[in-house]
Amino acid sequence: MSLPQEIAPDIPCRKYIDGKWEQTTLSVPKEMAFTIYINNQELVTILCTPFKLNCLVFGYLLAEGIIRETNDVDSMRVCEEDALADVKLKRSDFVLPQRRILTSGCGGGTSLSVDMGAAKIKTHIHVAPKHLLHLMRRMLERAKLYNLTGGIHTSALCDNKEVIVLGEDIGRHNTLDKIVGECFLR
Repeated sequence: MSLPQEIAPDIPCRKYIDGKWEQTTLSVPKEMAFTIYINNQELVTILCTPFKLNCLVFGYLLAEGIIRETNDVDSMRVCEEDALADVKLKRSDFVLPQRRILTSGCGGGTSLSVDMGAAKIKTHIHVAPKHLLHLMRRMLERAKLYNLTGGIHTSALCDNKEVIVLGEDIGRHNTLDKIVGECFLR
């Protein structure tokens, strides 16, 4: 079986099992520094897993308030080999945000928006805990990168019956951006 492109080749290692060391291999998620350019200006570099990069870019731009809909983007080129996304907005007056907020996390993230894209959600949806556990199992069944490595974050958007969109990445915030971006692109 060949590994997905998001997984580095198996690494030989030793694992302590039942009182003794055994030789084994370990699958590790790939990580890359991925830079987003807006109208030829460097916006941000994100540490991420090279999977659904177009969704990550759209989701990030939406969450940061740089765009409000897909029509705000004139063109977007995502190049994994060069580790960049080149986005051209329809509006030519885009100015890089001057304020950056350092967020918590393993490597410390950066947000450009004070509210970080968060808006209060009003809903009348009620979900029984038993049903949430069912959806969690379904999410984990579909989490191919997590199941291969055990070392990646997974998030899901669900309706009341099934997982609709899945996001996997080394960065937990990236999983949400990938979900938002995929929903907009769909």
